[in-house]
Amino acid sequence: MQKRILVIDFLRGMSILGVVFYHLISLYMTSLPGVIRYAANAGSSGVLIFFFCSGFSLHLSNHKKHLSYISFLLKKVRKIYLPYIFIVLVTACIPFIQIEGSRVMAILSHIFQFRIFNLQYFEAFGGHWWYLGTLFQFYIIFYVLERILDRISEKNFVIICSLLSVIYVIILAFFNLQDNNIFTRLFPKYLLEFSVGMAGAELCLKGKLEEIRVSPKVLVAIALGGIALLGLSSRNSMGRLLNDIPGFVGFLCLFIWIYLLKIKWIDRIVFWISNISFEWYLIHMLIFTIIFHFISGTILLDIMGGIIAIILSIAIAYVYHYFLKNISGKGYNNKL
Repeated sequence: MQKRILVIDFLRGMSILGVVFYHLISLYMTSLPGVIRYAANAGSSGVLIFFFCSGFSLHLSNHKKHLSYISFLLKKVRKIYLPYIFIVLVTACIPFIQIEGSRVMAILSHIFQFRIFNLQYFEAFGGHWWYLGTLFQFYIIFYVLERILDRISEKNFVIICSLLSVIYVIILAFFNLQDNNIFTRLFPKYLLEFSVGMAGAELCLKGKLEEIRVSPKVLVAIALGGIALLGLSSRNSMGRLLNDIPGFVGFLCLFIWIYLLKIKWIDRIVFWISNISFEWYLIHMLIFTIIFHFISGTILLDIMGGIIAIILSIAIAYVYHYFLKNISGKGYNNKL
């Protein structure tokens, strides 16, 4: 079981690297050639792996601790919501970070989460916050999913959740809602990835996950096929709406293949990054925005700003991680 948990940590570390560099290159390093910025968009699929890892970790943790629903939600408020709100408040104090509408209302939209139903404030203080809003939705329905998984097989659970997710995406496409952030960021769209994670954790608990064997060649073939489909379908908003499955499967197989290579220096970096993945996600856009407010304009400046932004964001994430660890006490292990 420990080996499989290490795989999840590795997936989480690879995913946060992909997401952070996607945000950096696509949104901030605007002087880079278009082909590089377009290729960086593939990193956005890291959030799909995040949902998978969250489903896996939540089911595994719930099996060990058996918290009541209220205790579970209070734990998430303390360990996820409050650290997130603190960074939002810090971001709100930066005067050159502009938003649409009232700054006070933007802050309240995060505190009370009505932001996820309001397009004006949906991306207030950073478009990346949508992920946490969707994750909070999964927290709310998690115990419902747990009861369903307790009563049916892992296979049927994944099939049902996948069908619901696919049907929801088809409905979005039918009503031409592929550009509406409110509907495209609701939890049903990511139910497939989350449910696969939960089912994987259940197989792990039963000792059946070890029985699954896929050759490295098959992993590479699936990875290349999935990523190719992702690239081909990402040229317009409708394609991006429909490409979650190839993106998820492709990068999942790619990251597992890299993990199986057992390259020590890669493993050390990825596992270390995984430990601060939550904090890095919280602060990276804030640091990038500050750095590129002062450094940007040419390819050389963008590269220099990118290097500074990555180093500084990692350092601050590391400090924030240990700050949260110290105030939370023993057992702190926040990860996306």
